[in-house]
Amino acid sequence: MLLGGAGLVVGLALCAAVATSADPAHRELIGVVGPIFLLLAIPYFIPSFLGGVGLLRSWPWARAVIWAEAALLVFLIPVGTVLAGFTLWALLPARGEAIAGDGGIATVERMLAGWVRPALIGLAAIATLGAIIGLGYLFRDQIEDVHPPNMLIGAGAFLVAFGVVVAIGFSSGWAGGSNRLSFKAMQLRATAQREQAQRVAEHKARLARLRADPLRAKYADRMETSGGGYWSDEQIDYDLDANRTETCEHLAPVERAMRQAGMGVKWMFPRHVDANCRIDEARLRRVVPLADTIRYGEDVYGSGRQGEDMPQAALSCGACNSSIHCVGPRDAGPRTRVFPEAG
Repeated sequence: MLLGGAGLVVGLALCAAVATSADPAHRELIGVVGPIFLLLAIPYFIPSFLGGVGLLRSWPWARAVIWAEAALLVFLIPVGTVLAGFTLWALLPARGEAIAGDGGIATVERMLAGWVRPALIGLAAIATLGAIIGLGYLFRDQIEDVHPPNMLIGAGAFLVAFGVVVAIGFSSGWAGGSNRLSFKAMQLRATAQREQAQRVAEHKARLARLRADPLRAKYADRMETSGGGYWSDEQIDYDLDANRTETCEHLAPVERAMRQAGMGVKWMFPRHVDANCRIDEARLRRVVPLADTIRYGEDVYGSGRQGEDMPQAALSCGACNSSIHCVGPRDAGPRTRVFPEAG
């Protein structure tokens, strides 16, 4: 995207400068500059820019555009060849990672997946050879018959060594082994970023709506305070109605008494609430008449992992599938209240 965008900006600026020049001789150059710019823009700059944007946006068609662009870049030795090799490395998945999609470009990518490392080694060799030949062409007038300049020898040796290192690195697993820029990873990352941005925007909009309502503004402040927790619309409606009960008729008297005692009862989902307190079952049965269907338990999440899982305390009605979840024994602290309170 950067390559194509820079080429388009520079080319358009150059064409505009030539076209608007006050010198008639300069304006005549547009007949030369314009075709050259179009010759570069149509096969290279425009596809590179649009394909790069498409990859960042996770548009499947962009993969086909970039694959075609890579085939053309191979001939721009050595820089284009390096970019073509990077395209192979970036679009094909890591070793053991499946190629997403069915048919179309995904089928082609599956066919090419096994050839990625040999292709990258070949492209690295071509790019290195092209760089050496290019340097030789640049310094051709300075080369003496017997003693070639040290600069050319050093540059050639460096490029050869670099090409060997790159080839060994790709063949040992860099390509496809730790590919952090595979298309699948890029697609998942882009999707996650968009979803996260959408969630943040929706959350901010909801906080603004709550603050606009005098009765609900305090819940927005709670959600932005450490330990304030999240408050859904259902939980807010329940909290604002002090006389409302959510549990079944057997548990409703207990729920009502908890709310009146200020035990921090919070709506969880239909027929279930959460109370920020411990339960003294013996005292509760003496104070509040409980139906035979009501049971209190401090069971462990999962099955028998006492040392790893946190216990769940709940007062439940087996006949109505309704419950009041409470603070478990390991979650309770010195300030945790107990219901019913003594006295």
